[in-house]
Amino acid sequence: MSRWGMLLIVLWAGGLAGCPSAGQRPPQPGTTQEAPGEIHTLRQQAVQGDEEAQYRLGIMLHTGEGVPQSEPDAVQWLQRAATQGHPAAQRLLGRLYLTGQGVPRNETEAASWYRRAADQGDPEMQWQLGLKYWHGLGVPQDVVQAYLWLSLAAAHLPPGKPRDHAVRACTKAAQQMTPAQRAWAHELVSQWQPRKAP
Repeated sequence: MSRWGMLLIVLWAGGLAGCPSAGQRPPQPGTTQEAPGEIHTLRQQAVQGDEEAQYRLGIMLHTGEGVPQSEPDAVQWLQRAATQGHPAAQRLLGRLYLTGQGVPRNETEAASWYRRAADQGDPEMQWQLGLKYWHGLGVPQDVVQAYLWLSLAAAHLPPGKPRDHAVRACTKAAQQMTPAQRAWAHELVSQWQPRKAP
């Protein structure tokens, strides 16, 4: 038997043994590609109002993991989860509005979703919201609000560059405030409590 004949037999036997062909990759362990039934169950849970299922389905549709990628459908599910108070959905939805991915670009809408996540104590969104108030992007420029959100972010972000940036921006905001504004800003920071999702 020729070499080619032997190779064909080995490839054929490998296929019978369940080995994937060169053009076919096995699903990665832990991905939704392993169990299409899980996607169906997740979709049912999302339809029934489960905010975590809505968020996960939105992420999958956004990334194309396990389902065909669809930005409009991703936004729909993320909005449902975000409206119920899912902070990660609020954060991602804000970013989508900021970049115009799957929705029209809208700084005001982005700031609104950032605010909802920041109100619940998301330090990354507190930092981003503080910068929005600092620069007047999607919200009126307001040094007191900038200080409030940057101060909260600086207190809650883990050590690293974002925290360092929040601390520097907070210091700059404090330098630009009048004594009355500074007193009001410190009062806001001391009274701030995270809000629970609706």
